[in-house]
Amino acid sequence: MAVKVKLGKLNLPVPLQKMEQEVVRQGFHWLQLQNSHILALEKLERYKEHKDPFDRLLVAQSRTESMKFLTSDKVFRDLWG
Repeated sequence: MAVKVKLGKLNLPVPLQKMEQEVVRQGFHWLQLQNSHILALEKLERYKEHKDPFDRLLVAQSRTESMKFLTSDKVFRDLWG
């Protein structure tokens, strides 16, 4: 998230540090990056329309953890939804 905010690709309603605390306060937890997530990148389909390495890692994490991935990015949804 920090990289996306810095690049201007993500606008948060509060500073990132506050967001970190709010996630926990709301009863959620942060998903830690695991080796299995990185290895899952190798199996992920490649699309020339969407090469963002951070997005690809999020998809690999959600598939590895059998979690639903929610996004408002139409291209993202069309490719991996």
